[in-house]
Amino acid sequence: MIQIVTIILIVMGGMGYYVVFDCMEFIRRRDRLTIHTRLVVIATIFCIISGAVMLGLAEHGQLSVLDAFFQSITARTAGFNTINISDLQTL
Repeated sequence: MIQIVTIILIVMGGMGYYVVFDCMEFIRRRDRLTIHTRLVVIATIFCIISGAVMLGLAEHGQLSVLDAFFQSITARTAGFNTINISDLQTL
C-alpha cells in the first residue's frame, strides 16, 4: 500500500501542478485536455510502462510487477529503492 501511494505522489509531482489541475478539470467538467497535458500524460505513461517492461524482462521475471513499476517510476524522479539495486542483472 505504501508503494502505491508513493507511486501516485511521485507521478503527480512529476507531471506538475498545471497538468494535474487540467486532468482534474477534465474529470469534473469533461472539458478537452490541452495539447500540453495530453503530451505530458502520454509521455509519462509511455516512460513508466516501457521502463517497467524492460526492467521486468531484464530480470527474467524475478521482480514482481509492482516492484518493476516502482523502480521504473522512482529511477526517473525520486530515487527510492524497494529492492537491492546491486542484485539486479547487468546487461
